[in-house]
Order: sequence, then structure tokens, then C-alpha cells
Amino acid sequence: MPEAGVAAGDGRAGGAPGGGAAAEAARFVAGLRLGDVPQEVVQHALLVVRDTLGVLVGGSRQPENAAAARMAVGLGGPGRSSVAGASEGTSAHVAAMLNATSAVTLELDEGNQFALNHPAIHVLPAALAVAEEVGATSAQFLEAFLCGYEVAVRFGAATRLRDQVHPFGTTAVVGAAAAGGKLHGLSEEELRGCLLLAAGTAIASSQTAANSGASVRNLAAGLTAHNGVLAVALHRAGFTGEERVFDRVFGEILGTEWREEDVAFGQDDFFITRNYFKLHACSRWNHAPIEAAGAGIAMGPESVAFRCNLVAVAGGLIQELAHAPGADVRRAGRVRRAGGLELQQLRLLEVVGVGPVPTHVAHVLPRGARLDVHRREL
Repeated sequence: MPEAGVAAGDGRAGGAPGGGAAAEAARFVAGLRLGDVPQEVVQHALLVVRDTLGVLVGGSRQPENAAAARMAVGLGGPGRSSVAGASEGTSAHVAAMLNATSAVTLELDEGNQFALNHPAIHVLPAALAVAEEVGATSAQFLEAFLCGYEVAVRFGAATRLRDQVHPFGTTAVVGAAAAGGKLHGLSEEELRGCLLLAAGTAIASSQTAANSGASVRNLAAGLTAHNGVLAVALHRAGFTGEERVFDRVFGEILGTEWREEDVAFGQDDFFITRNYFKLHACSRWNHAPIEAAGAGIAMGPESVAFRCNLVAVAGGLIQELAHAPGADVRRAGRVRRAGGLELQQLRLLEVVGVGPVPTHVAHVLPRGARLDVHRREL
């Protein structure tokens, strides 16, 4: 419902459906100052940057990425934005595309379970390319990256993707645009317009392509960073997005539900500190069986292993699962040592109403009534 005194469709929170989320995110991006961010958040953001740059450089050595880097100037012309593996700079949108593609190739990209996506690989290459283009300082780059990351998480959390859609690309384009707009110093209203426009260029990534190993999956991340950067430039040129784009594109085309109320920004509420890092070069759905075997945890044919970072238990409920409709998750377990790291093996005795294992998980995890879960703190 619109707030009192705020007309529907005027671009502020409480306006037209979908547009209010853009206004909320734009307000957050325009108002965030790195000096006001808690130091523990800043330090963790730097850790995410270092991790992502490492996998980006590593991925750039893969043959298809190295070949694409040699094409950078041909694709985007000469420019100030660097491409890993290239000797010359190019335009920001092409650099963002090539670097984001490299960053996801090795399957070591960080992720965020609240977004159900990998925000850093979509946002960091966009922020880095635009920062070089405009001559931003390192602090301005980090500020923009943090803005884009937090926006990407919330728009991912607000969208329930279809089973056939892989999360690469999709809603993260809004985070890439937020980072680019921040570095260009756009106003709150200009940022809002950029986010609406960017959402209209969202990439649909196929789950089948990811499962089969087709490298077009990697390009989905690259094209998302590309489109986020380009959306800022094209909005400044006069292009506009539709007011109901989130409802339509995220809630109906790519997904089955869009929950605008999930796009909310609280003071000192940063999802980047609740991300996860990969220790194995594969999808995170494969990490739990690998780590369970390494820790000597017995897994039977009817067991399902989930790898969870920082499992939050409150009132006897594992909070990361307690949001599921009708979920009743009871905690029991013991603490053990394995390889010098503290692992907490948890037994989910009862899970009611969580629903069937999603199709993109079922191909790597067996189904079963009892779920073995263990936790590793990084």
C-alpha cells in the first residue's frame, strides 16, 4: 500500500509495484558512505575482493578466456578498463564482461546463501571496470562494490527463480548497475532509473547448461556485469525502464514469485559478512558430501548432506531453514575436531513443509528423510 501522501508510481517507496524496491535500493546506494560502515564489514568486504580477484586472474588463464582477452579491444575499442590477460585496456562494459566470465570459470567464486547466487562475480568486475574508467580511488571502488553486493543479495532474496533457471545472471544485474551508478555519482532518482533499466536486460541462465558443463553458463555472469555497466550509460543517454519490471521479469519470467518487502536496508545490516567461500572447485551443492567424507562422517544411501556456513540456531531452530513455510527443524548434535577445524555435526530430526529437493540439487544429492548437516566456520 502507498504511504500516506505518496502517490502511486511517483518513484518513492510505496509507489508502483516494483518501483518502490528500486527507490529503496537507490536511497541506500546514494546514502552509503564507506566511513560510516563498521570496520568488521569493511575488512570482510576486502576479503571478498581479494578472493574474487584471485579466482578472476586464475580463470583468465583458461584457453577460451585468454582468447577472448586478446579480442578485448576489437570488441570494445581502446579504453581505460583492464582485462585480465590482455595488454591493453578497453571500454568498461566489455572489460566487465570478460573479467566476470573469467571469475566464474574455475568454480571457486564466493556466494551468498541469502541471495541464492554469487554476488561478487557479477558486481566486482563491473565496479572495477567503472572505477578504472572514471579514475576512482580504491575507497570509492570498495564503497561501490559494497553497495552493489548488498543490492544484489536483496533482489536475489526477493525472487523465487524457476527450477529451470540457473541463478547466474538474473537479478544480479541490478547490483552491477548499482555499483556503476555509485561510481558515476548519480543522484538517488538517477540510480532508481538505472536499476529499473538494468532489470529489463536480465540474462536468463539455463540450469541444464550449468549441469552439462556448457561454458555459456560462464558468459551469463559476464553478460550480466556488461549489462549492468551499460545500463548506467544508456540511462544517462535517455533510455528508461518499466515501472513493474521486477514483478514481470523477476516474478513471472525468470521466477515464480517477487517479494518486494524483502528489499529492505537496515542500518549496519550487511549480508556480505554472511557469505561463504569455496574450498573446492565445484558447485557448493557438492561441497557437503566431499567435506562429510573428509571428516569421516558416515553417509548412507538415504542421507542428504548440506554444507552450511555460520548456522544460526535460535529457539531450537536453524534460522537459515526456519523461513520455509511450516518448517519445524530441531537441533541435536555434537562438536568434533577434524583437520584442525571445528566442525559441528547437526542432525535434522524433523523437517516439515520444506518441500522436495529442488531439481538442481537432486542430481547431486540423494533424497532421504534424515539429513546430515555439518558446519565449518571460515
